[in-house]
Amino acid sequence: MAIWEQPEVMNLFREEKKKAEIALCIPHTELVTMEWAFAFRNLKLPSHIYFMNRGMPIDVAREQMVRSALRHDIDYIFFLDSDVVLPSDGVLNLKAIAEQKDLDIVSALYWARKRGEEILQPAAWKILERQGDIVKLAPVAVEEHIPKGNILEVDCIGLGACLIRRKIFDDLDKKGIRPFFEWGLGRKNLPQVSEDFLFCLKVIDNLGIHPYVATSVRAHHVCTARRNRDTGRLELVEV
Repeated sequence: MAIWEQPEVMNLFREEKKKAEIALCIPHTELVTMEWAFAFRNLKLPSHIYFMNRGMPIDVAREQMVRSALRHDIDYIFFLDSDVVLPSDGVLNLKAIAEQKDLDIVSALYWARKRGEEILQPAAWKILERQGDIVKLAPVAVEEHIPKGNILEVDCIGLGACLIRRKIFDDLDKKGIRPFFEWGLGRKNLPQVSEDFLFCLKVIDNLGIHPYVATSVRAHHVCTARRNRDTGRLELVEV
């Protein structure tokens, strides 16, 4: 039985019901860097409550935090991974964009490395092909959109710095889509993608809603990287 299906466990995380605009959910496994800590300290936030955990599988961590947050009177879930650094006004800007453009899911633009890839790519993907449990995706070309601050509709995003309306989770629950987050890679009868991609697929398939990436709100991963001297592409350094 999943942890979020066990009321006696979930009650450990339950507090007096609170009203807040945003539930800030932070999954983490290790200590954070000084860079992340200073950026987190300087974040400007609307009314909020925090949910954090440590050492859980990432899909379980996200599920547990969201289920706990939904017990409170909140408007949004905001995922912030403990290796993604946001500008101080990043959360406020994403919230403003969501409200102005009526978007249910909107992510900051940051660069990531997916399993099996050797170079960093924008955390924004389009589906090329879906056949059964196999999903082929390609990163979206974002460079031309960055100077204009465009907002891009995509199929999948990372959840490292992402604002999601509460209504998304309520609507998935009404349709019996549980859990929200599942790690599909290596598991039978699930699309062979990570928990963030699988969440996006569930939202598209069941609600007809796509995520968006706001290129004007730019974050970055805490990592060691360098430009390839021949191609100019950003690559992770192996240390």
